[in-house]
Amino acid sequence: MENNVSEFIERKKKSKRRKKIVLFTAFFLLLLVLFLAKAPIFNVRKVEYSNNKIIKSEELYKLYEPLGVNIFFIDNKVVEESLKKNPYIDSVKIIKKMPNKLTIEIKEKAVTYCVEDGKQKYILSNDLSVLESRADVKDLNLTLLINPKPDVLKIGKTVYSDSRRIEIGKKLASLIERNQSKITFDKFDMGDPNKLIIYHGNVKIFLGSDDELENKLNAVINILQDDVVNIKKGTIDVSFKGSPVIKGEN
Repeated sequence: MENNVSEFIERKKKSKRRKKIVLFTAFFLLLLVLFLAKAPIFNVRKVEYSNNKIIKSEELYKLYEPLGVNIFFIDNKVVEESLKKNPYIDSVKIIKKMPNKLTIEIKEKAVTYCVEDGKQKYILSNDLSVLESRADVKDLNLTLLINPKPDVLKIGKTVYSDSRRIEIGKKLASLIERNQSKITFDKFDMGDPNKLIIYHGNVKIFLGSDDELENKLNAVINILQDDVVNIKKGTIDVSFKGSPVIKGEN
């Protein structure tokens, strides 16, 4: 009987000790949270943007610059929503560097095309949605869509309603983006999706449909790089199966 009483008393003592430890831990954590929330050392003092090649950092700072905000209370969702007001931004990555520095890595949407409307140029993402209008786009080395005329020219909207043209545009943009050569393409005509035409300077290139587009483009690039062929002006026809037809002009 005495043993049972002793065991009961010991269990009660252990239970009280556990409660004290839990209360102390909770109190300590509360103090720690209050310290982290109030300590000025954790207020953001520096914000750096990286990987933004098209968007100027000044524009990003206007959208989001949380100087003085406690670094532990930076909400990643709020950061992303704020920055995605700029149509160029595809995604963001937030890196917190203790105690008070914030680095935000920007992934911009890939841009390959532009369209003209009078003197104004509209920069398009690879899915043919409008990102921005500018008077000059020479520094971006873009391919001009010359045909057909856009259905819509509004920021955030795709320029064509025809889904096939959009898919063709995306396919060619992906190939141009992966192109490791120095060959560039100035203009693209997809007025007839089965008679696609692309231009390299004074060379007009007949692609036909978008079937085997990668193979056709590789053949064109190889021809344009060939010093023996040395075509500077004329036409290249890869619209059919078989050897390309090359016609040079003086």
